[in-house]
Amino acid sequence: MLFNLQRKLLFYSRIFKETVAIYRRAVDFFINVCLAEWDTFSDVPGYVLQMQDVERMCHQTSGRPCVKYDTFD
Repeated sequence: MLFNLQRKLLFYSRIFKETVAIYRRAVDFFINVCLAEWDTFSDVPGYVLQMQDVERMCHQTSGRPCVKYDTFD
């Protein structure tokens, strides 16, 4: 029974391999933006507002068609 569970877990870890790779690239992207722009938003009080500032730099919307880091979307 334990052997079957181990085989299932190995199978499931393989099916998520591409998802994990995409996730890691996204995290790397945002880490690089944060490092490059830290002086821009480091004085903003609260991590939620800081996170929103980073998102505004990266995500295009109809009201914000031009962003500094347009390669993420």
